[in-house]
Amino acid sequence: MNKLKKYMWNIIRLIGNEKIESRIKEIIKKLYFILPFGFFAFLFIPKNIKNRVKLIFGLNYFYDLNNDYATPDLNMKLSRISIWGGYKAKNKIAFYFKLDEIAKVCSILNDEYSKNLYLSAVFNYVSKKKGFLVCLYYSHIWKYYQNILLACEDSTHLNYNLFDLSKINLAPLKLYYSAQGIFCNFYLEQYCYKNLIKAQKGDYVIDGGACGGDTALYFANLVGESGKVFAFEFVEENIELFNKNLALNCHINNISLVKHPLYADSNTFVDYIGGGSSATINLNSPRIQTLSIDDFVKNNHISKIDFIKLDIEGSEFSALFGAKESIKRFKPKLAICLYHSAKDYTRIPLLLNEILPNYRFYFDHFTLGRYESVLFAICKD
Repeated sequence: MNKLKKYMWNIIRLIGNEKIESRIKEIIKKLYFILPFGFFAFLFIPKNIKNRVKLIFGLNYFYDLNNDYATPDLNMKLSRISIWGGYKAKNKIAFYFKLDEIAKVCSILNDEYSKNLYLSAVFNYVSKKKGFLVCLYYSHIWKYYQNILLACEDSTHLNYNLFDLSKINLAPLKLYYSAQGIFCNFYLEQYCYKNLIKAQKGDYVIDGGACGGDTALYFANLVGESGKVFAFEFVEENIELFNKNLALNCHINNISLVKHPLYADSNTFVDYIGGGSSATINLNSPRIQTLSIDDFVKNNHISKIDFIKLDIEGSEFSALFGAKESIKRFKPKLAICLYHSAKDYTRIPLLLNEILPNYRFYFDHFTLGRYESVLFAICKD
């Protein structure tokens, strides 16, 4: 299916008019989702995931939510997906993903939870119905979401509310942020896998995509005074919020802010599009110099790296190329976000499995929508 799609795209490029090309692509995409391409693709689905996929489609339920960070109404009725809905979902999966690569990623994941949730997140990525089975994993814990509001104080900054996390015994921290973000980072602990992979006391952490400092503070609280957090953030609006949050926590002194975007090298100049936590690198507007993790470690004589977290809006794959030496040398724990593009769900796990044969891999997902899919990895030694 992917070869057919690639062949069609190459023919369309011969037209030479971007608007016409774009319009034809949209028409073909709609036809692809209507015609039974997905049906035929799933006839040849790799054997090692065939039964698992059947199970997930068979058990699939969904919440009909309006946005990716919506919280569930626990009294909401669940509806079984229709045959037609499953048919369209299969078409979209076949369009956006290579099923053989999905099967390879499943084979390297180390437990049943990771395998099932990974497939569910892939299906959810192409579904308009938010929570494609994923909701079943977290419906038991979202009832605690309202607890976060007990920590909210009567103060705002850049449209963020002030939260005192000590009020609900989460952490001795204050920060301006969103309730959803705090719930994912501090309650669900989206950069921790079942206490098997997490930042620990004394760890040196790379926090790629520090945004307003929420994750930097989360890590700093875990690693303690003997640890360090190197927080990478280059968007001015985020840096303002980052500094504001650090000023609220004077007892935290183990965070270093690095005002460069992480990338494969340190010789590229970029700008950014958008703002806040969703700002992405713009290669067409050179203004800010990139920095690779390997160069940062070498230039600053960093003695160790114990944990690398990357949530950098689609630049994770490039940043990993710029971290190969450090990862091979220090064997850090990894928490890498996959949800920024469909291809990251396969190319990032397969890349890491290739360069890190002695690692175990896990997967988790931390919202009812497509956001916050995280690949975890830890050295077997």
